[in-house]
Amino acid sequence: MTTELLTKNPQVMSTELPDGGSVLLDLSSELYFGLNSVGTQIWEYVGDGATATEIIDRLDAEYEQVDRATLTKDVTALVAELKERELLVGLSS
Repeated sequence: MTTELLTKNPQVMSTELPDGGSVLLDLSSELYFGLNSVGTQIWEYVGDGATATEIIDRLDAEYEQVDRATLTKDVTALVAELKERELLVGLSS
């Protein structure tokens, strides 16, 4: 999963909130999904064309206080949830 290319579902709109988080709206299901500030960074990195491994690398460089194993577990869990809700789509690399 970590080298899989990820893309945002084109049916999902997002807006950033004043606290650094964001809200995603799936137009097909009309359901909302909230992200905290780190989740918003992950969402933006996906938009940059990053794989999960690249996202983990970027966050690892930014957040020295978080160990890589925890970061990997958390990013993997969020990506899996976003894919399960069809907010993200995985592509073969």
